[in-house]
Amino acid sequence: MKRRQRYGERAVAEEGKKKRLSNQEIVLVTYVFLILFLIMIAFLAYFMYKKAPSYVNNPYNANRQAILEERYTRGDILSADRQVLATTVEEDGAEKRYYPYGEIFAHIVGYNGRGTSGIEQMENSSLLSSHNNPVEMFTNELLEKKNKGDMVVTTLLTDVQEAAFDGLGEMKGAVVAIEPSTGKIIAMVSKPCFDPNYISEIWDEIVSEEHSSEAVLVNRASQGLYPPGSTFKIVTLLELLRENPAMAEEFSYNCEGVYTEGQWSIKCAHDAEHGEQNLSEAFANSCNGAFVAIGRQLSFRNVYRLCDDLGFNSPLPTAFPSSRSRFTLKDDGDIGTVMQTSIGQGETLVTPLHMALIMSAIANKGKVMEPYVVDHVVSSQGNQVSSSSPRQWRRMMSEEEADQLSDYLRAAVTDGTGSAAQGEGYNVYGKTGTAEFNSSGDTHAWFVGYAERTANTPELVVCVLVENGQSGGDIAAPICRKVMDAYFGR
Repeated sequence: MKRRQRYGERAVAEEGKKKRLSNQEIVLVTYVFLILFLIMIAFLAYFMYKKAPSYVNNPYNANRQAILEERYTRGDILSADRQVLATTVEEDGAEKRYYPYGEIFAHIVGYNGRGTSGIEQMENSSLLSSHNNPVEMFTNELLEKKNKGDMVVTTLLTDVQEAAFDGLGEMKGAVVAIEPSTGKIIAMVSKPCFDPNYISEIWDEIVSEEHSSEAVLVNRASQGLYPPGSTFKIVTLLELLRENPAMAEEFSYNCEGVYTEGQWSIKCAHDAEHGEQNLSEAFANSCNGAFVAIGRQLSFRNVYRLCDDLGFNSPLPTAFPSSRSRFTLKDDGDIGTVMQTSIGQGETLVTPLHMALIMSAIANKGKVMEPYVVDHVVSSQGNQVSSSSPRQWRRMMSEEEADQLSDYLRAAVTDGTGSAAQGEGYNVYGKTGTAEFNSSGDTHAWFVGYAERTANTPELVVCVLVENGQSGGDIAAPICRKVMDAYFGR
């Protein structure tokens, strides 16, 4: 009897244990499904608010864009001073995109037709959505009327953009103007350009093999890669200040017009003979010999590390297409390569936008802000939808280093090759560059600098690149002045 009782108690206990295990399994499965459900909800929210716009903006997503075009009239794109840069008009009963400024904003605003580019592509989801009154939107849907898309307000200033466009004239090249304290892009011009009002009509011509060398659709400001020439002496100088401040203080070089080491020789631009110079004079005069001598004293690895700090070989933090600047310098590099690299030749390549960001770091006490071109988005009824705010990209140098470089850059304008950049009512800090790009000795012209009206409050950075422009001081610097005159004369 007792044995049967113990057996019964054991069976009840086993049954209870099985039930507890079963309940635990049910609870475990419930939690697993709950966690998976929450992950799915989180992913959907992330996709809707973070990733969905990029999919809508993708030019390959043409079907989705075509559906939105049927529901919405594409919104306007405005400058910071509220000028219309792109709008939708009706022509012969059909909607057509109209660009009042024609070629002037072609690359940065972009086009819509034959796909999209520029801001038209970056902000496709905003331009093809509406945040107007919900009742009005619902009524329009019932009446099969299109709702007006949201408006994109940019950071671009029309008069500064026009000055950059006019300054380049018929020359190929690029101009970038940035507010260093925020990263706002004030102007961006690339030439040769095109009229986006006629993109469909001229498409076959500009993409033809005959015109492929012109690369009309390439935004040279952010995508063009060029040898930096003497603008790279900013980097060589910074490395010297880091590695050997005593040498910088005591530096002296007697320029006889050519620097020779072994079988390698490098001349100063325009066959100049600068004579005896200290470091400030050598930088202001853009003396190749002096900076080759400096480069021969520097550590390969330290220069490479500095270029990494400055953003070479890394993507730039932009929403629009941009190329990576390239810097290569190996420990076993031959003497000639080291000499060329010290003055911005060799294998080094950089975009005008990147050079503008390096100058922005100097102007902004070592910190670089992410460049952006969209200030905010509003509905067609004027209600704010979203806005951009300044964000730091990286610190390229210390505040002390930035201040030191500023002194050298100022001397290059007041007493050196950059004098043509100086205007009235503001002070300019900058560096010229004359960069060889072929074996015939043809050169691109550079100027990169910043300006301020009040001491220690830099307001604008400008970078100018003129393809085959020959002289940075004679060609690029005056263009910079025109852009700065337009900005400070507002």
